[in-house]
Amino acid sequence: TLVDIDAAVLDAARRFFPACAAGLDDPRTEVHVSDGAAFAAAAAARGDTYDLVICDSTDCSAAERASGTLYTDAFLVSVAALVAPGGFFCRNYSSLLWNTDEAVATLPRYAAHFAYASPFVWMQPTYSSGSYSALLCGGAAPSVRDLAADAETLGETDYWTPAVHKAAFALPAFVARRMSPTSPPAPPTSDES
Repeated sequence: TLVDIDAAVLDAARRFFPACAAGLDDPRTEVHVSDGAAFAAAAAARGDTYDLVICDSTDCSAAERASGTLYTDAFLVSVAALVAPGGFFCRNYSSLLWNTDEAVATLPRYAAHFAYASPFVWMQPTYSSGSYSALLCGGAAPSVRDLAADAETLGETDYWTPAVHKAAFALPAFVARRMSPTSPPAPPTSDES
């Protein structure tokens, strides 16, 4: 199931990223042009569940932004209901190098809805800081995987390796200290409810 508020995004994906967009036309894919928050609320009300919910919205959490509804407690309540036992919610988060204060301030919101909420990072040369993060949330921490077996199954990849996978969850020391549950978060700078 894929939800996007703008059909032009789907058209652009097909035109400019045909290899990535090929899945849009897979018969197993349900594509909905709809507001993500409204879709999540309706799906949760129906009792739908998913093993993985990914929210790749704009990276501003301020409620006055276009994607503001995707940062509200109401949205997080819906998403928490949608995540199946053992499943996860993953969303783009922030540059932990540049926006540490925002990440620290918003993490408690996610922790209020999910027993596990932790960022992970990757190198992203097209982003000004050189790295970016996502937030992984669920009912429990991810289980330890046999990454060597995964690598054998996947074969040669252009980017992913077991070492890259492990490194994504290793936060810089100053970020880890700030994201610690014992560190008091800075208050949000805007109304994000």
